[in-house]
Amino acid sequence: MAGKSELKKLQTESAIEQVGGNHYQHFGMQPRVFWSRNNLPALPATALKHITCYEYKNGFEDLQKAKQYIEFMIEDYFGDEDPVMPAMLRTDWVWKITPEEYCRANSLSREQSAVVKMICEFSAREHLEAAIAIINDMSVDFVRAYGEHVSATDRIKLLREQVGRKNDVIYIGVERVREYQELAAQCIGVALRMQERLPKTERLPLREDAQRVVDRIDKTISLMLDEFKITAKA
Repeated sequence: MAGKSELKKLQTESAIEQVGGNHYQHFGMQPRVFWSRNNLPALPATALKHITCYEYKNGFEDLQKAKQYIEFMIEDYFGDEDPVMPAMLRTDWVWKITPEEYCRANSLSREQSAVVKMICEFSAREHLEAAIAIINDMSVDFVRAYGEHVSATDRIKLLREQVGRKNDVIYIGVERVREYQELAAQCIGVALRMQERLPKTERLPLREDAQRVVDRIDKTISLMLDEFKITAKA
């Protein structure tokens, strides 16, 4: 397990110029740092790489690659009668950087973190099969949201368009609320002018009623505007 100073040093090592894309620059710790410090075998290391960066690289394709390498792990580690298990599964194994530290450093999602832990700490075939099941669910969600063959650049563009549409809806909503506020003020004004025709003894209660209506309208408008602000931040 790495200390805080060691983790900071490792994260600094990750901040290097990348050749071919920028997908690793989104992370506090590059996959290579994790697998080289822990001397991970090629299969789990490659699966970990693809599950970590899929959102910023090739999306659906990376999820399928992660799944394929986990299938290779099942074949290699559980396919033979006397399989050779990786050193990281020994009872005396000590992680120099734990899977939890790696997931936190990269702010991985709950699903990604679960797959990473299963890749690194599996002790049975069922654990790797569970990781594949999670990736299958992630793949379905990804295709539903973006399609199967959408580049990272296009996904970012799509997200920006979605945010733009949401902001347009919020702007229209705020303008509509302000129209209601103006209309309500006009109605109150008409009512107050009409009450001038009444005897003086009846005017005060009506004015008080009108003021209560105005206060209630203002409070409602304020709540509606606050709701739009909350929606805008979501």
